[in-house]
Amino acid sequence: MNILVYNGEGSSFETVKHTTNLLKLHLEPYYSVQPITKDQLLNEPWYDTTKSKMLVFPGGYDTPYVKLLSMENNKIKNLILNRFHKGIVLGICAGGYLLSDRIDFKIPTQHIKQDRPLKLFPGLVRGPQFDGFLYGDNSGAKIAKLTCNLGLNKSTFQTNGFFNGGGCFIEAEKYDNVEVLATYDDESDLKSYKDHHEDELSDESIGKNQAAVILCHPNSPSECVSVMMGPHLEYIPKIMTSSVDKETSYPEGMIEELNSECDSRDKFWKSLFQKLGLKTNQSTKSKDFGNDLTLTPMFLHYKKAKNIGTLIEPKDNVIKCEADTFQIFNGYNNKSISTNHKGIFEVESTEIPKSIILPNNEHDNNNNEETLFFSPKKFYSMLSPSNDLAELLLLTEKISSTSALLDANPSLMKNVFKGKSVLNVGEVQLMGKGRSGNAWVSPKGVLAQTVSKSFTENNAGLKVFYLQYISALAMCDALRDYFNPASPYNYPSTRSSSFSFSNVDDEFCPIPVVIKWPNDLYILNPSYYYSHFKESGLTLEEFVKTSIEGTTVDPHNFTKVSGILLNLKYTNKWEVLIGIGVNCFNKNPNPCIADWVEIIQSHHKTSNSSEKLVDLNFERIAARYLNCLNSWLNHFEKFDNPAILQSFLRRYYKYWMHSGQVVTLTDFGHTKCKIMGISNDYGYLETKDISNGNIYQLKPDGNSFNIFEGLISKKI
Repeated sequence: MNILVYNGEGSSFETVKHTTNLLKLHLEPYYSVQPITKDQLLNEPWYDTTKSKMLVFPGGYDTPYVKLLSMENNKIKNLILNRFHKGIVLGICAGGYLLSDRIDFKIPTQHIKQDRPLKLFPGLVRGPQFDGFLYGDNSGAKIAKLTCNLGLNKSTFQTNGFFNGGGCFIEAEKYDNVEVLATYDDESDLKSYKDHHEDELSDESIGKNQAAVILCHPNSPSECVSVMMGPHLEYIPKIMTSSVDKETSYPEGMIEELNSECDSRDKFWKSLFQKLGLKTNQSTKSKDFGNDLTLTPMFLHYKKAKNIGTLIEPKDNVIKCEADTFQIFNGYNNKSISTNHKGIFEVESTEIPKSIILPNNEHDNNNNEETLFFSPKKFYSMLSPSNDLAELLLLTEKISSTSALLDANPSLMKNVFKGKSVLNVGEVQLMGKGRSGNAWVSPKGVLAQTVSKSFTENNAGLKVFYLQYISALAMCDALRDYFNPASPYNYPSTRSSSFSFSNVDDEFCPIPVVIKWPNDLYILNPSYYYSHFKESGLTLEEFVKTSIEGTTVDPHNFTKVSGILLNLKYTNKWEVLIGIGVNCFNKNPNPCIADWVEIIQSHHKTSNSSEKLVDLNFERIAARYLNCLNSWLNHFEKFDNPAILQSFLRRYYKYWMHSGQVVTLTDFGHTKCKIMGISNDYGYLETKDISNGNIYQLKPDGNSFNIFEGLISKKI
């Protein structure tokens, strides 16, 4: 279930950062906190409350927010009011103004007195509550002291929050559907209206105890719940401490005062989420934020033991590369290794020294107590000896990003790793990257890896768009045929002595993974199995195969389980970094591979089979993936041969979920088209206009595919 934080025109970088991390701190792993853009709000089914629970408008600028809601004939406004049934909308500061009926915002250089479109709070918001606000400047910011009462145990408590321009909700207590959750302790700098007329101000303050945070209950069961707050209760002092530039500097003593009330603000947020019916992580504390976000050393392993001490010079060294500085240590037990690495929110990630630890003997190369999440010995025992990939293996408990680290430091790849293929695996990615540039923390249970590959020189005409299709197919094969004894990507072979090719389809149940164009993997939702299997009258193998094959694949029964990111460079040859993350074991917030493995194993135990199914583990998935990937990459440079290309496409089409799918091209007048396949020349998606037969070709890196509503639009 997703928590969506708007990140676009109107929101500020600073508030998005605080809001996202505060929500992650208290709500993950039960919910997935994700950014959402203007384009996604307009074109994707974010309002589906089976997938998304909350939409957040963080602090920033109210007027651009109003323009956002009015785009395309008030589309986003109407979706919030009419489609986001039983969802939650949270507005902070500027977001609080946005959700109200009308605002009166007055500073010396500006006076905005206008209606607002959503009217989730039926009254007036006035602001700023306290004087001193300046756009884009924190010098006039203040500490807002608050009294909170969330009605859970009938007791009040005090906290404080960062204040910079927020409003108060006038006479909120008089509305039947409004609950005041927190009030300002200090007297407001706002002046009262004369004789209750909003056109003229008196000389008297509106007083103390003005509503600072309110909860608006829906007027009907299908409407959304809304929470609005004037002060910034989401600000995390540790993140504020890391802000060193003038634009985000804070008044003296402010961070220390906010830090003193971290526990009470945590109490406020956890109580609010409980009141809204959300499950929270009870053990997290904002005062400790970042303690678990500390980069750890990278341990290097060689595929061939003969390279120990020869491929990379076995001595302690410091190497400065394009983006990072690397400390090289020889020997896993080297006493010079510093474990006091800084967290990614203490300094810029590129300023944090990265440590690479080299093995100085074969025992270290095969075993490592510091990276127990991934066994190099087990992995290399399942990697085919003829595989050209993963000549070097980097294992890191906590890494910034397996892809970004290699991509940003080409001299590390060339001069230190000597151009060898590197497999970079992290147990936790602290700044994982996606195709749209989004960054997130990928938790334990996700197989996060990036592999490098160089192609032959002077071959600029390679069909490089196909690399993402090859990557998707390779992981789909690795997962779908995980239990297949006849899979050519098993090493060593797992075929039994009684194995026969004629009955291979009856000997294993595929893990129900499919490809979503161009390179995402989706898995059949386990809930679909639990609600449909018994009444189907099919065997498990039949049930799975009828759900994932042919033209009857229903995308609504699937959920994303893997994403792929490619980084391509060309100098005198093509070089590619293929990053992929697979949710193998993390059951929250979305289904994972292990959910289906458990289903398959439960059926296997009740069968008459004497053979035990192999366990699910990172090493086997990674080895099978690379065995398949290497096989197709060996054919890739021959894709100019139509027979080889068609052989690949037949396999890709077998696993994708779009055969015969009808889609709407939103950037071509909402033209209805039928998906025909992938073009032979550049690897574009080909669609055919249903009405006149015109062909449209769509670039995989330039378009966003909303499979749930069959919409394809330009990626922004």
